Amino acid sequence: MSSEITAMYDGDMSARVGLPDSGEVATSAPVSCGGTGAGPSPKDLFLAGYASCVVMAMDVAAKKAGFSIAGAKIAVSPVWAPNGAALEAIEAKLVLPRQYTDEQLDVLRKGECYCPIHNSLRPEVQTSLTFVDK
Repeated sequence: MSSEITAMYDGDMSARVGLPDSGEVATSAPVSCGGTGAGPSPKDLFLAGYASCVVMAMDVAAKKAGFSIAGAKIAVSPVWAPNGAALEAIEAKLVLPRQYTDEQLDVLRKGECYCPIHNSLRPEVQTSLTFVDK
């Protein structure tokens, strides 16, 4: 299954990204990088994709094990290289809608491996995951 994503550069550090089945997203570099800050930056979109992919992958694992994480909220914080040009780490915090057993938390930890974005990170990009009860 292959789908094409396009980016039309509009100048002024802004682009429109065409997404299959869901329309278009306007992106912009932050003001600090010479953009207008009018839309999410490419870095923001990458991290949003990572966060949503990880939580959905965990839900797949949870459902296979007979439970749900509906209502969970994930927050990701990037650690960028000093020059800002490369990602060194992603720290994720998953706020769970209720308490889960240690066995269920183990299922969620392993569920991260179902996320293709997580699996596509360079080996030197460290990831960490913390669980927080609501």
